[in-house]
Amino acid sequence: MTASAQFRYTKNARLRMRLFKPWHAAMVYTADAPALHWINSTTWLILELCEERTEDDIAADVATVLEKEEEIVRADVRSALIELEQKGLIMKGPVAAAPERKEVITNGS
Repeated sequence: MTASAQFRYTKNARLRMRLFKPWHAAMVYTADAPALHWINSTTWLILELCEERTEDDIAADVATVLEKEEEIVRADVRSALIELEQKGLIMKGPVAAAPERKEVITNGS
């Protein structure tokens, strides 16, 4: 597991967003610390992908959507995640350990 896969990113549930398609941008309002934030379309895509996902997962999907190599978009994804976290638009949390598998014993009946 890479260092970037040690955290999962989640979108702040109290966000309000409005897309401005002609400008290829979105305006995001944070209710917890009242402020308006303008983000570009790539950052908006990254924000939408923050649903309990790791940086690696997000970078792979961004690369697919933009039809670019994952290594090319990784630095931009990392920068956007840092910016989104600083603005309070996403939260970063640790990846939960996989639950232990328990053996199920059944009767032969």
